[in-house]
Amino acid sequence: MTTTARKRKRGTRTDLVRIRVSRLVIALVLLAAAARLVQVQGVRAAALSAEAEQQRTITETVQGLRGTIADRNGISLAFSVSTRKLWMNPVVLRGDWKANPDSYRALKLGSTYEEYTARLAAKLHIAVGGRVPEDSLLASIRSDRGYVVLADDVDPVLSAEVVELYPSVGTEVRQRRVYPSAPVGQAVVGTANWRTDATPPGMYGLSGLESSWDGRLRGVDGKRIYQIARSRDDLELPGASRTVEQAVPGSNVRLTLDADLQHRAQSLLEDHVALSGATSGAAIVVEVATGEVHALAVSGELDPARTAFEPGAAASIAAEAAAVEQGVDSPADVDAERFAALLDRCGLGESTGSGLPGETGGRLPPHNQWSAATLPGLVAGEGVETTLLQLAGMYQAIGNEGLRLPPSVVKEERRADGTPVPLTRPDPVQVVSPQTARAALAALPETGAARAFPSAGAEGRSRHLDRGTGQTWLRDVFAGLVPAEQPRFALAVVLHGQIAEARAEPVFHDVAADLVLRHGIPAPP
Repeated sequence: MTTTARKRKRGTRTDLVRIRVSRLVIALVLLAAAARLVQVQGVRAAALSAEAEQQRTITETVQGLRGTIADRNGISLAFSVSTRKLWMNPVVLRGDWKANPDSYRALKLGSTYEEYTARLAAKLHIAVGGRVPEDSLLASIRSDRGYVVLADDVDPVLSAEVVELYPSVGTEVRQRRVYPSAPVGQAVVGTANWRTDATPPGMYGLSGLESSWDGRLRGVDGKRIYQIARSRDDLELPGASRTVEQAVPGSNVRLTLDADLQHRAQSLLEDHVALSGATSGAAIVVEVATGEVHALAVSGELDPARTAFEPGAAASIAAEAAAVEQGVDSPADVDAERFAALLDRCGLGESTGSGLPGETGGRLPPHNQWSAATLPGLVAGEGVETTLLQLAGMYQAIGNEGLRLPPSVVKEERRADGTPVPLTRPDPVQVVSPQTARAALAALPETGAARAFPSAGAEGRSRHLDRGTGQTWLRDVFAGLVPAEQPRFALAVVLHGQIAEARAEPVFHDVAADLVLRHGIPAPP
């Protein structure tokens, strides 16, 4: 065999080896691809499908709005509206502009970063109704911070417009509490606000009925899940939405307050407090036949549910009733034990159960501490402390033929679907007999600025030493019934200050006159 033939044979053998090796490599690659395909389509199919689905699925919070608070006639005193918080990451926006300027220019919202951010600030300024200055918004957008809140309480529609144009802006669900008649009834209604530090974040009551009824007024948020197109984050796929948790709005509460009367009583009280030099005051109007509070006005720091004071002669109606009940000539001659029992039935020393938060029971000395020496002072309304609610309740009982109906400020509760919720109220208490109540009422002196609507009432004055400051404070109290015969309303007023001329009786008369006109109470024959 020639050399040439040997070389040709050796080359052929080498080629065959190469071909076989190549085929083996190809077979191994195909085998690996097949194995991967089996894994993807079989073993990990469900997991990968879920991951892909997750990338296209959005979970959205659906708000359960806080319930409304209205007066006895349905006038709104508090309600909630859905709002949005707008936020963004300025550092990310600046970095994206540097890395992808063409994608931002394609939005046609500015050819430069400066122009883009300036237009965004102008758009936000309009969306927030001008509440945030445009230059302040621009400073936040161009800041070096990783997170900034651009605005709170933005209308959801306007918020959606901003986010659609500017994907770099994010939103969070919020609520805003609206008090259309503030400060009318604010002492009773209280306040609520959005709290990010609570769990879960949401609208929570801070004071008044907003606080004590928080659990019933507060709604429960729901969740909605929907899918978006892979190429369009703002395009929701039709038919792919489902509600996972239904949002439940809070209960709606109707109060016993009359918003018009409340406004009038508040104005009269504030005027008298300012003119008399008093520092604070409160006035309450209670319907005799029901115990419902029609007005509860407050000026200054005095709290009609928490501030207890010596009523003085303003509580003399209880002593008069005790004297009649015991058949003695004078309140000074009443039996201490029986008088103590009557004050217990009047509710002194315990909360009235009105529903106002933090209500105190006042102070009634234990019966075993009563003596012949302390009885005259107790009969005169000294040594005991009542709240304005308790004092008004005492007169309500006498005006209602001896039956005390603990004062109430909530008339009804209804769930969002209109279903009424039964209310738990304290039981009525028969303080004295109807005959005794009528006799005690007749013993009250008539009062009133005009004989056309005589009322019956009494005044009490007391001094209070502030141990912290050493200052002496004066309290003037006036309580009574309107009209004097067949009374329909019990009124009580207290003024607090250091001016001796501050008197509660003028406030009483002005509110009484308004009640007579408002309810058409006829003049006596």
